[in-house]
Parts: sequence; structure tokens; C-alpha cells
Amino acid sequence: MTEIEFDRIEPFLKKCTVSNEEITCVFRCPQTSEEYESSAPLRRSNNEKHNFYDNFRRGLVSALKNSAGMGHIGTEFYEPLPIGEFQREEVADAIIRAFLNSGEFFFSAVRGEWISHRAAGTKESAFEKQLRLHPVSDPQHRQILIRVMVSLANVDGEMSEREMVFLMGFLENTRDEIINTLARSMPDRVELSLVARQPVCETILMLAWTVVLTDGKLEENESVNLASLAEYMDIPFRRSLELKKIAQHYILEKAIEHLIALGKWDVSARNSVIGVGEKIGLDTDLCERAIEAYFRRNPLPET
Repeated sequence: MTEIEFDRIEPFLKKCTVSNEEITCVFRCPQTSEEYESSAPLRRSNNEKHNFYDNFRRGLVSALKNSAGMGHIGTEFYEPLPIGEFQREEVADAIIRAFLNSGEFFFSAVRGEWISHRAAGTKESAFEKQLRLHPVSDPQHRQILIRVMVSLANVDGEMSEREMVFLMGFLENTRDEIINTLARSMPDRVELSLVARQPVCETILMLAWTVVLTDGKLEENESVNLASLAEYMDIPFRRSLELKKIAQHYILEKAIEHLIALGKWDVSARNSVIGVGEKIGLDTDLCERAIEAYFRRNPLPET
């Protein structure tokens, strides 16, 4: 599939909400009855189509919300009708992008239709397993995650508008709430000792690595802060390296799934994925091994 037709995914659409020129959808898997929330801007920016990292981060927002059972607010509707200044085609396009951003569905060449990973029996990744077993849902843990993410986004003393918009969606906080959080530093050893050794601490570190790696560049002080975070939460050094690796492989796998969904898995697509891997700290050999591991879990149909 090179073009995704709206009528092929409309059966998955349960409801949508609109808030601040963004569409948030709830998609329901017909086979398992499980529901997944995901969002996308109603108006596609000039570079969004080609910016994998921004699209990936939207998928990460969906994964976090789905694991923690977070809700959403806005003006609810069902049919993809024109909304204000937005035309029917723009709304349908945004719903398709939200569907892809969810990361929960893929086009099965064997079945000739879209299906959820769970319904297809796809084996979950280490990242997905960690997030499912130990979601950041407790209010105390969420406050720690908020301060960690805001501190990392402001590591050089400046927070870009891009980072601000991402954090507002990722943390479900208002702009003013995030600005107020900027006045507070990264949680220190004493604060983190209250939650140290809890499994959710590993989820927080894993998410922190995932967000930092998809920021476009890894600052040295970001690595230092994450090393301190692991130490303060009493996560062993070897395990902290494993969590970074889990984050890297998750990003790489989402790059693979993004290209497969567009029907573009060939040599060029493989090289594109390797390029993503190299940008997040994986050399070519590690990328190749990660790609092979992905297709061992999710084999392509024989042609």
C-alpha cells in the first residue's frame, strides 16, 4: 500500500475529539475489542510528512496514555465531517495519521487488511512489555516524570516551542503548568529515594531516554542527568544501559513499522532505518541485528 484509504480504517474509528486544532481519536480493534487513543494535528505542516521523529513522538504520547488509561477532552464527534475551517479531506487525513501514530495497527499483506498487533498475535517488544507491566499512572510517579521531562527539555536553559508543544501533549499539562515546573530542578537523590527500586522507576528512565534520543541531538549534560537519575533511583548501571538499548530498539522498530505501513520495505527503506539508528547511537551492525530481530518476531509474508 502506497496510499492509505480512509474507508479501510474507518471501521476502527470509535470516536474523535477536537481541541486546539488537534484531533484525538479512539480506535477499537474489532477482533479483541481493545481501544487505543491517538492524536494528530488537523492541519499537516509542510515538513511533517518527512519528519519521522515528530511522528514517532506522537506515537509515544499515545503509548503512554494507553498504558496509563489516561483520558482526553474536547468537542466530540463521530463522522469525519468538516470542522470549522477544516475540510472533510483534511479531517480524514488527520484521522489516518492518528491511526498510524497509535502504533497499534499494521497492514497485513497476508490478510489484505489492517489489523491490530494484539489480534495478529504479534509478540510485544521489551519496551511495550515494560510500559504495560509498570505504567506511569500513580500521581507521585507522574509528578516525577513531569519534572524529569521538563528538566531535560530545558537542559540548555532554553525550551523551544516544539518541545513545549510536545510536553503539553506527552504530560497532559498546560503551558502555564510546564512553565511553573521550570522553576523546579530535576528531582534530587532525597526525593527519588522515596520511589527508588520500584519497577516504575525503570519505565521513567526508559521513557526519558526515548524522548532524549528523538530530540535530534544528544547533549552531554543530558547523558549526565540520565546517569544521575538512574543512580538516584537505584537502578544498576548495567540495567540502565539495557533500558537505553530498549529505547533505541523501540525507536528503530517504529521506523520499520512506519515504512511497512506505507508499503515501502525494500533496500532503500532498510537504509533509511539504519540512518535513524545511527542518529540515535546505534552503529550499522547493531542496526542490522535489531532489524533481523524485529522480523524474527514479525516475519514478512513470503512473496
